[in-house]
Amino acid sequence: MIDKSTAPRSFRFASLSSCLIALGLCCASVAARDLRIEHVTIVSPERLRPMREATVYIQGDRIVSISRRPPSGSARSPGTAVEIIDGQGLYLAPGLIDSHVHLNEIPGMTDEQEKVHPDIASAARGQIPRSFLYLGFTTLIDLISTPETMARWKSHDIAPDTYFCGGAALIDSYPMNYMPKPVRYQCMPYMIVEPGADARLPPGVDAAAHSPQAAVAHLKSDGAICVKTFFERGFGGVHELPVPRLETIRALVIAAHAAGLPVLMHANSAEAQSFGLDAGVDILAHGLWNWNDPSSTIEVTPAVRAVLDRVVETKIGWQATIQVLYGVRDLFSTSFLSDPALARVLPSSLIAWYGTKEGTVASRLGCRHANYRSQGCGSPNELRLFGGDWQG
Repeated sequence: MIDKSTAPRSFRFASLSSCLIALGLCCASVAARDLRIEHVTIVSPERLRPMREATVYIQGDRIVSISRRPPSGSARSPGTAVEIIDGQGLYLAPGLIDSHVHLNEIPGMTDEQEKVHPDIASAARGQIPRSFLYLGFTTLIDLISTPETMARWKSHDIAPDTYFCGGAALIDSYPMNYMPKPVRYQCMPYMIVEPGADARLPPGVDAAAHSPQAAVAHLKSDGAICVKTFFERGFGGVHELPVPRLETIRALVIAAHAAGLPVLMHANSAEAQSFGLDAGVDILAHGLWNWNDPSSTIEVTPAVRAVLDRVVETKIGWQATIQVLYGVRDLFSTSFLSDPALARVLPSSLIAWYGTKEGTVASRLGCRHANYRSQGCGSPNELRLFGGDWQG
């Protein structure tokens, strides 16, 4: 994810928008024209340094040449015109991948508010897929989703390639605790039930259908490319949420790996990341924000250093998700809604709504848990820009 506090705005918007403009022109007229991007600076991971004053020639949906000089006339496809883009002062990069997004809801809007403002909601849902592309994200992975949510997202004419993880949460634990009963049991179809919980199960929930093995089989058959599980005792005013047993997540990892799926774990504390390392998950899906030690707020403690050393030694994936913290900061910024960058990615009607009493997210923070309970399958009610996410 892009760290908006450090990425120069001129690079983010000029460079990536030029890349997507090029892609858009190419895709819109694959059979009718070739595309040549001239005088552009290419930034790509296989290059040690930027390639300046480059010319990129595209035929159909293939890049046929990259050079520091325009191609000869013979390079042109027979019978086609050439669309030329002047990339002077701009950058061209491969499509970015955001591997931690949540696409089910409109940022800052509850399900009930969508129903009250259908025009605003429709404009936002139509714009958001395009905005990911505008910022250079051509591939997304929604870490907690279902085929139904994916079908709605992919129904847009223009959208990034999108994949999803199945959310294998322990029943009634995070994030299910923020959804009302019995809706939560439909919203999280891949939830896990541990042995011994049968007597406490709600009507209609079959423990055998929610073992780690059954959950993996279910989400795999639904088209998920990964498994997302959780270790979260709570935050804010909640600190006693149930967490899974170590043997449960180890069984989940074994089943997922047998199915060819990686396992990600929501883990943002020293306790949670140590648990994830012990369980053998493939990716820790947050930075280490909670050290479980109030004695130090600046210096890295021995316990935290031990966790981070294990992360390095095991070569486990580690998603910092630092944008979450910048998003929290933005909630209290009086100038956030007037940022011109926001107008490039969200409809003006939605931005205007954010400025109303109903839409002012900061004023709702004090009753955030009540909002969570009232919004059904919607995720936490916090405003964020693309590239940020709630604590998923």
